[in-house]
Formats: sequence, structure tokens, C-alpha cells
Amino acid sequence: IGERLESLGGARETPAARAYVEAIIASPYWGLRVLAIRAIAQWGGRVNKAWLMEKAARPTSPGWPRDPDLRWRDLETMTARAALRPLLKPEDATWFLDTWFDDGGRRCYAMGTGLGIVPLDMQTARLDTEMAAQDPQRRIAALLMASSRVDLPDRSMLIGRLLTDGDPGVSCLATALMRQFPKVDEAGSADTMPTSTTSRKRMSSG
Repeated sequence: IGERLESLGGARETPAARAYVEAIIASPYWGLRVLAIRAIAQWGGRVNKAWLMEKAARPTSPGWPRDPDLRWRDLETMTARAALRPLLKPEDATWFLDTWFDDGGRRCYAMGTGLGIVPLDMQTARLDTEMAAQDPQRRIAALLMASSRVDLPDRSMLIGRLLTDGDPGVSCLATALMRQFPKVDEAGSADTMPTSTTSRKRMSSG
């Protein structure tokens, strides 16, 4: 069944293929449902994109749920998010931001590369709003977003705003993320681009 789903995804969508994939999605076999979602993404098109966006916008579970059904459901959501990345366009920027923050940044790394569709000024304005949100999970989501886009101006300054946040989870994450900036001036702005952990290890060993 898995091989057939992969084959269907690489071929043209037909009513028969669509019916087969929808039957798999309605089945209790979560692993096959994930493959079916990928097939729908490969077909593309306005209707399939809207279907994927609906799946991707579902909130995921905090932490790692013990219930296997919840774990598979989260995987299904993450699969839809990852499958959507090549289909997203600038007009989807508001949906992208809403989905990211409404889920508190949880498992949004599956959408990470999609940040490129969001104009920088739009993202910066949203980060200003979310970093002042009452819900600490939205502030965490803001930190994760700020750290995920390397071309975001003043990234270290934005992250540094939450170093003394009243929620320990937020302040600890801000502190950890600030370590990716090798040099920060007094104003809190990095004057060099972040270097990956792997690169820093190679530099120190070489």
C-alpha cells in the first residue's frame, strides 16, 4: 500500500486515485495516512493546498503525548506543514504567522523554511506584538521564530528583550538562543552573523 501511495503521488491526480487516497486518510492506519498526505501535496492545486492548510493549522499537543493516537495525529499535522512549504506563497503570510503563534511554536520547525514568504517588516511587527503577549507560549513562539530566520535584522536585540522575562521557560530559552551569537555589542545587536555549533567546533579545533 505504501508503494502504491508513493506511486500515486508521483502521477497525475485522477478521481480514482483521489478516492483511494481519501479512503486511506479515513482509515485507522496512521503511517499510511502520512503517506497519503504527501501524495496530496505532490498533486498540488488550489483545493489540495486548502486541504493541507486546514490540516497544518491544527494545534499540536504540548510535550510528547503518551497516547499513541495523539502522537500520530501530531505527526500527521507536521507532515502537512512540511508538505505545504513548496506550495506557500507571499499571500499566505498571515496564515503562516497565525498558525505558528496559535500553536505556540510547537513543532513549527516543520514550517521553518516557509518563513521566507513573510516580508521582513511584517514579521518584525508581529514579533513586537507577540513578545509582549500575556501567554508565555506565544513569547516562546516569538523566540523560536526570531532564531529561525537568519536574515532578520537585529535578531539578537529581539531575542535579548526576553532575557529577563518573568517566565523562567521564556528567559531560559532566550539565554540559550543568545549563545548562537558570538559577539554582541552594548546595544544588544550582533555585529557578526551566528555561527553554527558544528562550525564553531571546527574552528576551535582547527
